[in-house]
Amino acid sequence: MGNSDIRKTYNLADLICTREALERRCLAIETFTSRFGPEVRFEFGRTTLTRVSRRIPAGGSRRHLAPCQRDRLARLIDKAHASKLVHGDICPKNLIISGDNLYILDWEPCLRQVRGGGIRFVVTPPCFHPCDRLSGSITVLTDLMGLARFWPGQTALSASRLASAALNENRQSPAAALALALDIEARRGAGAGQA
Repeated sequence: MGNSDIRKTYNLADLICTREALERRCLAIETFTSRFGPEVRFEFGRTTLTRVSRRIPAGGSRRHLAPCQRDRLARLIDKAHASKLVHGDICPKNLIISGDNLYILDWEPCLRQVRGGGIRFVVTPPCFHPCDRLSGSITVLTDLMGLARFWPGQTALSASRLASAALNENRQSPAAALALALDIEARRGAGAGQA
């Protein structure tokens, strides 16, 4: 990695997970991003952890993805989930489009952190699945809900319902995100045919 890297340093005491879980998640993030970019690595200090991310030049809009970009995002999310890795904050600010590539950014080393004097989940509120909020964890459901929000007209309620249905119907498959994407496209196509 070079001089234009993005560095973020965490206090280890602010990361609410065991050292073993933290090391396991950091290794999974490094492995995933080495294949699907932008590359992230972690540097452990005595009391700190630094996330070093390769800077990617920005491109087009992230809120309104073209159908092929939504499909690409779904496939990336499925690959992360197949690697036992949940992002926890799939939203426009954490995507970047550069050329023909779409990247997921801001991989947090721990999804529960001390911030502003309190313990908080690292998730954008409208993309925090209600089941995860109730259970006190961040799971695949929150990632699927974030994905569903990339389709025009999806509210937090409709996105959470679609995420739950996709996971229930594809529990044995590592492709719940792609199934969700295909389901939304099919519903949109059926709705257009009725107009």
